[in-house]
Amino acid sequence: MRAIKWNDSDGELKICSTPVPELSKENNILIKVKFCGICGTDIHIINKELSAKNGIVLGHEFTGEVIEKGIDVTTIDVGDRVVVNPNEGCGKCNFCQRGKPHFCLTGGLNSTIGIHRDGGWAEYCAVPESQVLQLPKIISYTQGVLCEPLFCIVHGWDLLGKVPDDSNILIIGAGITGLLWAKMLHHYGFRRVTITETVKSRLKIAENLSTDYHCIMGNELSVLFKGKTPDLDGFDFIIDCSGNPGGIQNGINYIKRGGTLNIFGLCPSGSKIYIDPSLICLNELKIVGTLINPFTSSRAIGLLENMVVNDINLNQMGVETFKLNEYKNALTAVTEKRITKAIFDLNE
Repeated sequence: MRAIKWNDSDGELKICSTPVPELSKENNILIKVKFCGICGTDIHIINKELSAKNGIVLGHEFTGEVIEKGIDVTTIDVGDRVVVNPNEGCGKCNFCQRGKPHFCLTGGLNSTIGIHRDGGWAEYCAVPESQVLQLPKIISYTQGVLCEPLFCIVHGWDLLGKVPDDSNILIIGAGITGLLWAKMLHHYGFRRVTITETVKSRLKIAENLSTDYHCIMGNELSVLFKGKTPDLDGFDFIIDCSGNPGGIQNGINYIKRGGTLNIFGLCPSGSKIYIDPSLICLNELKIVGTLINPFTSSRAIGLLENMVVNDINLNQMGVETFKLNEYKNALTAVTEKRITKAIFDLNE
């Protein structure tokens, strides 16, 4: 089969021919991959900002069809349309026992499919039954690639706590996660939402989402708040999807008393932002991070199932598909921010 493998020693991706995975365990499932996305995490790995197992097949956002299953598999059948949850805890450690498998020392991010185990940038992938979920028929294989980002977004949503209907919300960054946050908020009925972006082409995509949200360049926040007092008139919730410390630093200036900042996007290691700790105390500010997707996969699939007809138009959202051998063009389009997301089409 064809696959794209990561060579950690020289920092290169290589498309190669490799054997179709065998079902080494009786609870494994062999998936014919249909579509697989390029995630920001993949870019961090390629830039050597995150580590991945040497020689691994990258890709953790994928859908496909089951073509073989182990004898112990009971919840999935051959021919099923499926999507993969790339993360799973060990179930035994202190974190897993406390319901926090995303912090697992051997599982979680330490065993992610497409980072530490072979993933979906290949024609076939073997996955444990516990990490395979049914993909509803209303969701296309291509749209299903957005399940994994939504797994994480639903976790981020949980971490916000109670969000009043009249909340004033800021989304920093109009990449695919920022757009999905916007679509989810609109689906839930929130109308006081502002989206900031530094790339004009992406801002245009956000403007065309059919949400009527206020979309501005990041440096225009100061104009928006001219004559206003941010700690009284600012944002109740700020969700950073940019992974840019400068964007976070700018957003902090416009957070309301009692407000919450969710750092959803991953900043480069060693990044720094400045905030006066007295403001955290006096204004009762909350700063939370979001790490992957504990116990959210089924809810996120249900959310996408409800959103897919009216809210998920991939062309409108700046998503493009590429063949596997076009991976260099796909990565360039993503890193240059000409598109919001690239998805590999493996239907050949």
